[in-house]
Amino acid sequence: MEYKKGSVLSGIKVLDLGQVIAAPYCTEILSNMGADVIKVEMPGKGDSCRASMPMKDGISTYYLAFNCGKRDITLNLKSEKGKEILTKLIKEADVIVENFRPGVFARLGFTYERLQEIKPDIIYAAISGFGQDGPYSKRAGYDPIAQAMSGIMSVTGVPGGQPVRCGASFADVMAAQNTAMGILAALRHRDLTGEGQMIDVALADCCITALASINQIYLTDGTVPQRLGNTYAASAPGNNYATKDGQIILLAGNEKQWQKLCAILGHEEWTTMPEFIDNKSRVAHKAELDALIREATGKFTTEELLSQTLEAGLAVGPILNVQEAVDGPHFAPYREMYPEVQHPQLGKIRVTNQPIRMSKTTPYVRSCAPTLGQHTDEILAELGYSGNEIHEMRETGVV
Repeated sequence: MEYKKGSVLSGIKVLDLGQVIAAPYCTEILSNMGADVIKVEMPGKGDSCRASMPMKDGISTYYLAFNCGKRDITLNLKSEKGKEILTKLIKEADVIVENFRPGVFARLGFTYERLQEIKPDIIYAAISGFGQDGPYSKRAGYDPIAQAMSGIMSVTGVPGGQPVRCGASFADVMAAQNTAMGILAALRHRDLTGEGQMIDVALADCCITALASINQIYLTDGTVPQRLGNTYAASAPGNNYATKDGQIILLAGNEKQWQKLCAILGHEEWTTMPEFIDNKSRVAHKAELDALIREATGKFTTEELLSQTLEAGLAVGPILNVQEAVDGPHFAPYREMYPEVQHPQLGKIRVTNQPIRMSKTTPYVRSCAPTLGQHTDEILAELGYSGNEIHEMRETGVV
């Protein structure tokens, strides 16, 4: 087995039949850990996000973001020859990942039972909006729908305002990460027992798990959580505050932090005011408290306030836009969160990295995302098809 630094999954073969983010990002994580990921796409069309913005020179960099390090084959899975080739790929695979609507893969002839017949120890991961069973299971389940129906949107936004979706594809990314974690656990189980298994991950379930601290309010006393903006139900102060030239987010919920903040802002008298005397009182009077703090922070530049609050050990940070995060002194040079990859047409482009760092097997981006069908001939040759057979498949629209 070839083993390089960060290639803990060397020797593991993964079939990616996914679209858009959840399944493709899951398999990209596995690729970054060293798995051989083969992405299967429809001839001439491919993953629907190949047409998604942003674009550069007619190429979707949205697609590139979630498909690095993979090989790519085009297969018409509605043709019998395409199904034959997929069956051969499954026989050699360890893991299959898809995010079709429940029932679609089965209608193509690939039920979990059929997959087990082809490869008894296969690990099959199906990602969907609401899971493989239950009254919502057949619904189209996109990220915003999962955020809406899990409760996330109901607690996101300002008090009295409209529910707000998280600006990023939060549900998709969490589903991808949770599926990857399930696959790693299933591989370990297979090592111990020789058994494969099916993994069922729902975008909405992932949102519900992320909402655990908020759910607990209702689960404890029946109170329905509401939108709080950037404040917190359990502590104060904690919010975004304007400076002379920007915005910071600042938390000072315990008594020691509160006293330090009052000293920095030049208002030690706040610590003895009855309405701010302890955390419970500050939470009850948070609107009044935030108004006073904003008046005080507005007298500082962002750098002045950050310097003093950071020196005091407070939890504080500037509210950065994406450009400021990418071009800043921490995430790119030290955390390597925006690596460069080489694209055959675009040249060097930057993508977003995995957040995992390990002392011996840190995942890394092996290569740029493949062009549509880039490795079709290579993969078919590995399966034993001749050049003439591959040519015929192209002529008949199988690949």
